[in-house]
Amino acid sequence: MTHYAFPPGLTDGEKRAFISDKRRKWRMENLGRVKGYSQKWRAENPEKERAYKRDWYVANKDRHTEQIKRWRAANPEKMRVIRREAKRRWAERNPEKAAVKAKAKKVRYYERYPEKRKVEIKRKDARYREANPDKVAARKAIQRAVAAGRLARGCCRVCGKPEAEAHHADYAKPFEVDWLCNDHHRAEHTRMEIYA
Repeated sequence: MTHYAFPPGLTDGEKRAFISDKRRKWRMENLGRVKGYSQKWRAENPEKERAYKRDWYVANKDRHTEQIKRWRAANPEKMRVIRREAKRRWAERNPEKAAVKAKAKKVRYYERYPEKRKVEIKRKDARYREANPDKVAARKAIQRAVAAGRLARGCCRVCGKPEAEAHHADYAKPFEVDWLCNDHHRAEHTRMEIYA
């Protein structure tokens, strides 16, 4: 303690406090230098830094948890951004799991608000009808013809199932249809999209 110029009449405890204040003041005045030293040491000693952080966390777990809670409570906007970014990164790394999770979330949402589900279905149908008027007209023409008895509903031409749907190769010709079950109907549309 001899290299410090202490005010006269200080006890050993007061001298330690005086030194601590001096060091704190020096750190504040030389923050850039201190950060530079700190960053350089961390870059040169990553294992020691990890060990130090681990030991500190084990010794101060409760304190650390309290600090985190206080920071989160004081920064709700930043927390929202951090969580959103973390979810986005996770979804990029796990696209299949993210798709399943999103679907489950949507199902839970519509179970909770069934009236919103009905509204969403109506909106979706309206958008589809607006985007595909020729498809809608061809389907309605088939429905009317089957209901009036002018057209007989056939079996699936691939597997012979009686529950068949009318498949249009060309929607401009609504009565030229191929009867396919749901599975083969989807497969045919997939094939058409691939080779379109």
